[in-house]
Amino acid sequence: MGNLGYGLPIGSSGLRGNLGYARTSYELTKEFANLDATGTADIKSAGLSYPLIRLQKANLTLASTYQYKKLLDKQGATDTRSDKSSNVVPLTLIFDYRDGLGGSGVTYGSFGYSHGELDLDAAAEMTDSVTAQSQGSFDKWNLDLARLQATPLNSLMLFSHLSTQWAGKNLDSSENFGLGGANGVRAYPSGEGYGDEGWLAQVEARYQMGSVTPFVFYDAGYVKINESTWTTGDNERDISGQGVGARFNNGTWSVDASLAWRGQGGEPVSDTSDRNPRAWVTAMTRL
Repeated sequence: MGNLGYGLPIGSSGLRGNLGYARTSYELTKEFANLDATGTADIKSAGLSYPLIRLQKANLTLASTYQYKKLLDKQGATDTRSDKSSNVVPLTLIFDYRDGLGGSGVTYGSFGYSHGELDLDAAAEMTDSVTAQSQGSFDKWNLDLARLQATPLNSLMLFSHLSTQWAGKNLDSSENFGLGGANGVRAYPSGEGYGDEGWLAQVEARYQMGSVTPFVFYDAGYVKINESTWTTGDNERDISGQGVGARFNNGTWSVDASLAWRGQGGEPVSDTSDRNPRAWVTAMTRL
């Protein structure tokens, strides 16, 4: 897994350009090892952003990016492979607003519309034509909204976050909305609860203690697996969890650790390891 990005100003008006490349790969192991399944995803991107509003209290930026995605899945046990690619253009408004509500707080997030074109290889297209029918053009809308709110207790902050996705048709899995993972419903593994449409809600109570911030949290989410179903199986998944954690930040290093217990949703279906509680640790450094 790797990610490279480069951005630079264009002129003096605030216009910026950016280039990016990301590569991820996977291999199924443990009880799925006999499938000999592997895959890669390469994403190349180029985009522009321009500040529409720049104020101390509020900011609004318009961004547009072209993305080319090349995805390859192989299954050695059956000697099969699936090639697919897509061209996607997201158009996004990025915003933040500071106010004095309840003492003080900041609301920030983004709203985006994406139009794309999915191209499947012949074998995948034949299967797709009688199932999801995701081949061809597609549209989706995304809203990401967060608020950090002060309280009468100077060291206590409240955080809330809502993320949603709507789709105009059945989407390829590369465009799906996901619930589980370190940045989602933390009681569930990455890959849990993927679908064409859905929402994710998170709340945290954070207590600042110098460079360390302990917190308690609750996460919940819902997905509609296929925008238009073609089977009689369950087409919805909703999960939740709660837990405790702590963040450390000294300006150079930041570490985020959490321990989460499942609420609604039962055992994970994307990972047979039944960890409850589930632990997450992430670390970042600035060079």
